Amino acid sequence: MTSKFIITGKVFNHDKFVRKSIIIDDGKIVDIKDGTYSKSSYRIINLPERFIICQGFVDAHVHCRDFQESHKETLKTCEEAAFAGGVVAIGDMPNTKPRINNLEVLLRRLELAKKLKIIYKVHVGVPEDLSEVEKMVKLGVKSIKIYPEDWVEYGHRHIISLLKLARKYNLIIITHCEDLDMIMYSKYIHDFKFHSKIRCRQAEIVATLSMIKLALKYGFKLHITHTSIPDVIDYVNTIRKYIDVTVDTTPHYVLLSQDECLSRVDVLGYCKVNPPLRDVKDRVRLLNYLTKGYVDFIVSDHAPHSVEEKCSEYSRCPSGFPGLETTLPLLLTLWKSQVLSFRDVLKLYSINPSNFLNVNVNMSISNYAYLIIIDSEKDYVINPEEFKSKAKYSPFINFKVKGRVVATFVKGELVYVHTDYLDLFSTIM
Repeated sequence: MTSKFIITGKVFNHDKFVRKSIIIDDGKIVDIKDGTYSKSSYRIINLPERFIICQGFVDAHVHCRDFQESHKETLKTCEEAAFAGGVVAIGDMPNTKPRINNLEVLLRRLELAKKLKIIYKVHVGVPEDLSEVEKMVKLGVKSIKIYPEDWVEYGHRHIISLLKLARKYNLIIITHCEDLDMIMYSKYIHDFKFHSKIRCRQAEIVATLSMIKLALKYGFKLHITHTSIPDVIDYVNTIRKYIDVTVDTTPHYVLLSQDECLSRVDVLGYCKVNPPLRDVKDRVRLLNYLTKGYVDFIVSDHAPHSVEEKCSEYSRCPSGFPGLETTLPLLLTLWKSQVLSFRDVLKLYSINPSNFLNVNVNMSISNYAYLIIIDSEKDYVINPEEFKSKAKYSPFINFKVKGRVVATFVKGELVYVHTDYLDLFSTIM
């Protein structure tokens, strides 16, 4: 692939789309010109009017699996899924086998990640040995994920000691907020249709309020991830003036209720996720909060499992489903439906999560070219069989979307192009 080329197309600039030429040399954006522009020794990509050039998207919450769960996903297939979904930077979760919660496994993970082209960040789990936290920080760790089960496994005193270290080292505490005691009350119910009752909304509320109280007491940075209910957004926005707190949600919580999901899939396990999908009332209100800017950013919570595992009975079916290849098309569809603005899409899935992960994907002069090309008028239905991820299923199967990821550039390198658009990029391939 040539290292010197110019891409001309529509760029979102100051709340409107204008035609620009992005000049790329040796992986970096060396200039941005108005209109169509050409230069000797540079290859040219001149995109039709319906195509948009924008900065790459950032997913702060994915599960790349690998290690002993490579049948579900590997770092490589996770990267391929990300590129196909327009994502150029990811935050990988630590609930792998073995868990990324000690120096040995962290170093092993970072060594594997060196083979990737994507910007890779990892959130570590609760360390058994808290003396390793300082060394993890020196390796670039910026965040620690706490799961509901961690409170039982490690005990209250251990977690509190970790929270104090988080403040000391300026770490973000990412929490999956569900109260395990409340969930255990329903442990003998085994039915997909009751998943949202088993893991009730009150369990999420109780856990959220508990973490907010701890953040007030110990002063650490708090991030509440994949909230499924609008109540959590209310609490976060009320308390922002007192603590450093952020919150995210996912496309499935704002676009699918549990009943809507169960009615559209052949395998009920495809709808099982933690926290659960809620009712239509919660979903609609959460979407409304998203449009009002109350949510800091969107994540996919890409959580791949094998089809065989997801086809299991309720008690054996793991929670989660792939999302890297559906999140951006779903957000673009909300934009084309005038539910969100294009600025909203950029803020929710690029600007704000890039700040959260501390990565730079801005489309500006002297930066590396992390660029996405979008066909803004392409209508199609989501087909999981076409996923790059190993997890070829989705609760969004046959969901109608508008806006396709055409191509992805990482440091000026064309790392993905959809097969329907190969001719557009023939000059640089």
